[in-house]
Amino acid sequence: MTRQHSIFVSAKSTLAFCTLSIVLNVCIVSIGHSQTEKEKLSVSEQLAIAAKKATVQKYLLRYKFKEGDVVYWQTEQVDNGEVSLQKKKELTRSRTLSTKKWRITGIDKNGNISAVQSLADVDMWQQIDQFPPTSYNSRTDSKPPIKFENIADTIGIELVNFKFEPNGNLLEKKANYSDVELGMGRIVVEFPTEAIAVGHKWYHNRVIKAALPTGQIKKIRIRRMFQLVDVKHQVAKIGVQTQILTPIHDPEIEVQIMDQLTQGFIRFDIQTGRILSREYHWNRTVQGFSTADSLKRYVGRFKQTPKSKDAVELAAKAAIPDTVNIRLINDSPILRQ
Repeated sequence: MTRQHSIFVSAKSTLAFCTLSIVLNVCIVSIGHSQTEKEKLSVSEQLAIAAKKATVQKYLLRYKFKEGDVVYWQTEQVDNGEVSLQKKKELTRSRTLSTKKWRITGIDKNGNISAVQSLADVDMWQQIDQFPPTSYNSRTDSKPPIKFENIADTIGIELVNFKFEPNGNLLEKKANYSDVELGMGRIVVEFPTEAIAVGHKWYHNRVIKAALPTGQIKKIRIRRMFQLVDVKHQVAKIGVQTQILTPIHDPEIEVQIMDQLTQGFIRFDIQTGRILSREYHWNRTVQGFSTADSLKRYVGRFKQTPKSKDAVELAAKAAIPDTVNIRLINDSPILRQ
């Protein structure tokens, strides 16, 4: 395989990678003063400031589930990619709609939550350049195109078993598929252990890898920064942004991690203990990763919102033919002709 062909294959893989993964602008609030400013304040003014700090409202962000709860999520991911190399350009577009299902299997004596995630349905579409688009809807199509077979085989089976604390700290996780975060973070958003005020920040660190031209692997430290932006009517708005901690000056490395760098917002209902929405964006351009005029651009959007059980059942009843058999977790793999 030539290097040029490898680059275009990589571009296609970026969008395919994002599709497989389906199954953050921050506001700083401060009420403090510098030491010099404090020296200029009267005693009464300093006491007023101290009182304000002591009475500032704080919020405890905690998940609230009961054993047997079933939660559905509607997810949408739209991706657009462009690769220009040696006067050739390739454009790739894709859109994926899916319904994810959480089934709460238990709550232990410490309040830790056990759950199973599965994929109820998927509707996928992809087009490369001006070639005819490829699509697959699990509710209406009996046989998927070859490029969507791996995802089609995951419909209706248990994909992830996981256990987490009420604040979202992940205790256990077993994924029955290739598990990749792709800048969207962990399966559960983790909140601080303590109550926090508007403006508070917290971080999740992780390490990602990139291949060097020599064949060696470079480890890159990144972190996701979260900040409580505001709280209105008991709904917390949380800003999220990925930050690179390891200095990178090589476009060949930048182009490999561009799909990990996201920003967006999470909305969390404090009273019900449920996430109302997650929305992340990608918008990165890297130039010179191969030749001086080479360019790769990736723009994407991911959104997740709750979906009612009635809506899920109605869609299934309206779309699935009576002849389609529902696969169970213990069913044997599908052998395609």
